[in-house]
This record gives sequence, C-alpha cells and structure tokens, in this order.
Amino acid sequence: MNEREYIVYLAEVEIVVINHKIQTSVTSVEWHHFEGSSYTVSKVTYSWNNSLQYCESIGASLTRISSLEENQFVHSLFPKGREHMWIGLNRQKTEGVWEWTMKPCNFDFRYWDDDTSTYLPKYKKCARMVITGKWMGSVCNSWNLVAVCEKESIELHMRAVKNTMGQLVCMNPDALAELTITSKQTRSLIECLQYCVAVGRCNAFQVQQTSDGMMCHVLEYGGDITECLESRGCNLYVMV
Repeated sequence: MNEREYIVYLAEVEIVVINHKIQTSVTSVEWHHFEGSSYTVSKVTYSWNNSLQYCESIGASLTRISSLEENQFVHSLFPKGREHMWIGLNRQKTEGVWEWTMKPCNFDFRYWDDDTSTYLPKYKKCARMVITGKWMGSVCNSWNLVAVCEKESIELHMRAVKNTMGQLVCMNPDALAELTITSKQTRSLIECLQYCVAVGRCNAFQVQQTSDGMMCHVLEYGGDITECLESRGCNLYVMV
C-alpha cells in the first residue's frame, strides 16, 4: 500500500499506522465488549476523581450502568483479589442528584446495597460496586480503588493525503476557504477527527499546528481535489 492508512480507535486514544504504531496515550488496555460498548478495569487504584481522569486519558469514562444485565457484565470484570470498583455514578455536581459521568447521564437504573442511597450521608458523593455486584456510596477521594472504564465502540478510518512524491500535503488557502464548513481550535488529531464526525457532513479535515494546539478545519468536498493541494506545513485527511 503506497498511501498511509490511519486507523483511529477513538476510545483507546491510539493512532495505528500501517507497518508501525504511533502511540498518543496508554495503549496496553484489554477491552471487553458488551452490547455496543467496550469496558476495561484499571490495573492501578485511584481516587474516584483520578479514576475519571484515567478513563478519560484512554478515551473512555467511568462506566454508566443502565440495566441489570449490564450490571452483571460489569460485575464479571472484578479482578481477582479486589472487592470494590469505582463506577461513574456520583452527585458532586448537584446536591442530592445522582448522575453518570457518561452521556446521557440520567438513567434511572439503580442497584444500591439495601437501598443505601436513601440515607447516605451528604459527604458520600461517589458510588462504588462491591464484590456482590451491589453499589455503595463513598467519599470520593478517601478510597483508592480500581476503576471500570467504558467507551462506545467506535472505529473510524482516515487517510493522510500525499502528492505524487509521497509528501504530506494540504489544501491551498483559496480551496480551504471555499470548502470549509467550520473551524475549531483543538488539542489533538483525534479531537479534530471527533469534531469532524460530530459535524455530520464532514468527509475530510485539515489540521495545522498553532501556538495554542491545533487548528482543525472541517471540510465537505466532491470530486477531484488534487489540483487544490500544496505542501505548506499542514496536513489533509480524508475519511475512508
């Protein structure tokens, strides 16, 4: 294959390139799949807040449990020797209102141990799953536990555009202005890809490094774009 094909696994925060791998974050993660989502349990223990940061660092969030069947699946992930795992349910944002970190955050399913949510002290604002599969409230930063992370199973493909000499290229300013749907300052290539997908009509995007990160231009085009290309310190990617 002459053209480099990038396969971007959003939730693993990893860019895989044909014949070699470019790591952008933690990639040694074992994912388990259930009904359109993928789950992993951290090998290291964290506070609840740090658990959320860990999950986000691998493109996921603390798990959101919406049914008894999903709860049973998450319970099956308990590592040997562990008796507690952080889940994404918490009431740190609004006093007395339990919400999930994943969107939508207001699923009604609950699996409290003896309905402990009705008399939990106000300072217990984060939920953990115990070895029985039930949930209990905890002080968010007083326990260090393993975290259950969840991501939606999304796999997207994009290809970096090159010229006949094999150089990475991008659109010239006139073509860029004509074909750009919208632009946004992003922190990474993956964030730009996510932005492209969110826009909906995007079938290509162009990135250029700036002092604040990366400028992402979301594009919609049709037909041949080879005449619009030049090499000037930016990169064009097309969805494949």
